[in-house]
Amino acid sequence: MSEADKFAAEIDAEWKAMQMRARNKVIEITDFVFGNIQRISPVDTGRFRANWNAAVGIPDPHTTRNTDKRSSSTLARARGKISEYKHFTNWPPIYISNGLPYAQRLEDGYSKQAPKGVASVSIANANYKFSGVEI
Repeated sequence: MSEADKFAAEIDAEWKAMQMRARNKVIEITDFVFGNIQRISPVDTGRFRANWNAAVGIPDPHTTRNTDKRSSSTLARARGKISEYKHFTNWPPIYISNGLPYAQRLEDGYSKQAPKGVASVSIANANYKFSGVEI
């Protein structure tokens, strides 16, 4: 193997390692945002919390009649979806969505439990926590 080939192999290995670190950071940040959304979502029956979805590539608009006041099953389901991101090489977006008809009203501050919304507050928290992150 020539010196040029060795150098190219080293660059390629470093590039792949950097991409993996970046994907892991995307997963970490998305997991933080989803967990924060779950933590601050207003709870009456738990249906709003149960209807948060995470998806890679395209939003998941599905809704369920299930409830999840403590967020355990919803968070586990989302973490499974978010972790799939490590298998992608084309950097698709990760979506966090809630398809309930009243989700936008809650985001707009309709609930006294979350007067500043849910997703926007969670994103702001992530921006603060992860500002200056290096890969």
